[in-house]
Amino acid sequence: MFFNEQTPDVIVEAINKFESMGSQPFAPADCRQWAEGFSEERFKREIKEFVEEKYEEFKKNGINID
Repeated sequence: MFFNEQTPDVIVEAINKFESMGSQPFAPADCRQWAEGFSEERFKREIKEFVEEKYEEFKKNGINID
């Protein structure tokens, strides 16, 4: 459950909302799909893409670090 403020009242409200959602408030398939967005494979791919992009920008700008 997400909440906007870290105050006791808001946290209690979020807990009460969660508890009122029943025994299975979130579909397991939805949870898995969300979690896969944070996979190791995705992290590696996005880091690699970022580094390659920044390296190409570095080379294009002709900066010499000798």
